[in-house]
Amino acid sequence: MRTSTRLVLGFWAAGLLYGFLRYQAAIPAWGCPFRDLTALPCPTCGGTRALAALVRLDLREALLCNPLVTAVWLTTPVMAVLWERKPKLLATVLERVGLIPALLTAVLTVLINWIFLISLRHV
Repeated sequence: MRTSTRLVLGFWAAGLLYGFLRYQAAIPAWGCPFRDLTALPCPTCGGTRALAALVRLDLREALLCNPLVTAVWLTTPVMAVLWERKPKLLATVLERVGLIPALLTAVLTVLINWIFLISLRHV
């Protein structure tokens, strides 16, 4: 296994451990500076609570806390292993789709997630 894959999976596991510790209230939560300044949630607000919900295997709550963080967290191990086994796959996909459409899709996904978080008001 390549070092980059180990690092990605290591950070993923560390985040899961953090979610577990946060769920157990063993470590304190911190606020969001963006929310403190603007009174709006940032695109990643609710991410810590989403991880804690995933640790409890409460997918519904995780998706309500932050759908994008939940989706990324659930797909990261699969993507890391896929990237390890098929390193040219990402380049092939980007070549077929195009860099600009891929970036626009990513930006649109973040914006939709952000609108969802703002509309919830409980985040």
